[in-house]
Amino acid sequence: MIVAQQGDQVAIWQVDLAGNPCGAWVLPYEGVDSALRLLSICDRRGLITMDPERTVGPLLGWAKAGGISIDREALESRLCLLSTLVEETREARATYVAAVRELEVRDGKRLSPLVWGRPVPEPVPQTLDQWASASQLPRVDVQSVGDEALQVAGLARYALGLWIDTEGRRNRRKYLQDEFGQSQPLSSSWRRAVVSAYGSPFDLPATSPQRN
Repeated sequence: MIVAQQGDQVAIWQVDLAGNPCGAWVLPYEGVDSALRLLSICDRRGLITMDPERTVGPLLGWAKAGGISIDREALESRLCLLSTLVEETREARATYVAAVRELEVRDGKRLSPLVWGRPVPEPVPQTLDQWASASQLPRVDVQSVGDEALQVAGLARYALGLWIDTEGRRNRRKYLQDEFGQSQPLSSSWRRAVVSAYGSPFDLPATSPQRN
């Protein structure tokens, strides 16, 4: 989930494991009922973000308004940071390249080098401008809360694409599959965040609005 709030307007974008959009909500924030509905939409979901505070802050505010006990640490365990995904992708590529070289030396073989469809940006982007430059996505002039959520959703699709390309190309080589296992749909930190979110639902009242 991507969460954005500007004043009394909230946007939430849902994406699948490939970064494809599969749900969107743009809602006015109007107090307790809104807070409970927004929390129910985000419940059991990893929270994709570039700036942790812009995601954790609104959820803590909704929890306070709705009288729900959610602490910062619990929310931070659900965060899927875009920069961390890129860093883990870079580390995975370096590991796989080193494994190919080691096998060449050990067995005296000449193996085709691993070639990635898209390079991992250096340095790892930290701001929207850096992300737009690295991903070659257009820099959106964020004028609404929906624009902000949509921009982060597009960057998530780009970053997930780098990981999917990495694991897909690695998985085509049986010797790398034997050494590292089947391809993983998410990097380790994102897997932990998604598992944490699913395993620790918010303690919402039974009558709170349900996520569609």
